[in-house]
Amino acid sequence: MPNYRKLLKFYFQSFLLGVPKIVVGFRTPSGQLTTTQSFQTIQIPRMLREKAGQGTNVMPWNPSLCLAWCHQFLTDLKRTLLTASQTSDNYDDPSIGGNSVKEENHSATSAVVWRVSFIPRKGARVVKLDRPAVAEVMNGEDRMGFIPRWYWNKIMSSTQTSYST
Repeated sequence: MPNYRKLLKFYFQSFLLGVPKIVVGFRTPSGQLTTTQSFQTIQIPRMLREKAGQGTNVMPWNPSLCLAWCHQFLTDLKRTLLTASQTSDNYDDPSIGGNSVKEENHSATSAVVWRVSFIPRKGARVVKLDRPAVAEVMNGEDRMGFIPRWYWNKIMSSTQTSYST
């Protein structure tokens, strides 16, 4: 069985996207796949409660509590970004406004970039990056939002190819 903390990540990524079943691969320290196991997403919290009841060292988590935390975090994040956009300081913010993805190219000197980090047992932290930090994140790469442009172009061309066939 995978680490229960990893199951928490698997569960929420799958639950929020409506993925009914996940397949987990187990690997050696060198990265070689050894086995796989399937899990019904909706059953993961109950499975962990049962394991904890059997005297194992599995620590169950409450999905309702986790979802409530996520909702509060996203609400606070949205409020932070909207407040910042109303009091912007000469930045062109591509993440806020009419379109979620803008076609024009944003340079490291004009893009607003936020770093969101989670610190266990402390919570989440949201920091607006200054221009040198934005340039470091971009690392000289042409980007479409936070996605490298080469990847964006490849996805867009394969999407258009699949629609035209």
